[in-house]
Amino acid sequence: MADFHAKPGMNDPNLETQEKRTDCHASGDKFQEAFGKIGHGFAQFAGRVKNVDYAKLGAKIADHVKEHPYQTTFQIGSAVFPGLVAEPALGLLGFGSGGIVAGSAAAATQSAIAPVAARGPFAVLQSAGAGGYGLPIVLGGVRAVSAVSGVFSMIGAAVKGGKSQKRKILRQKMKKTETDSTMGI
Repeated sequence: MADFHAKPGMNDPNLETQEKRTDCHASGDKFQEAFGKIGHGFAQFAGRVKNVDYAKLGAKIADHVKEHPYQTTFQIGSAVFPGLVAEPALGLLGFGSGGIVAGSAAAATQSAIAPVAARGPFAVLQSAGAGGYGLPIVLGGVRAVSAVSGVFSMIGAAVKGGKSQKRKILRQKMKKTETDSTMGI
């Protein structure tokens, strides 16, 4: 005798698999949407790079360096001398030459993630703080990050047309307003 109150597919062993597939399709759609947005952003960026006036590129980069001297100095300095950035940062986080500094962020992290995986990210930072095998890895990472950020800053300056031109126009308007107000106009 058949049970008329049972839901369709209730005893179907493939139902759970079908639900998982549906969940995977939903999350796959989200990833596809996210990657579509990223792809669209790169396409817009590529279109802007294609329209760069390369004859004026040097002037745009020079304007960017003049507008952002500290950022530029930091990027070049940390690429050339990464130890000037990495070693103080490691010390501030609590990765000292004698090991983890008590009461530091590194100590709190170590107690939260214990046991620490050998050659894992935390172990590399700990070794870098002590001047071991992790130091060249961290210094290379600092170099890479500063080089990439420097390149993107320069590309941004070239693609956007430089904020300097907009700022020059704004300064001229402000000076004109100041002169007009002092003259009583």
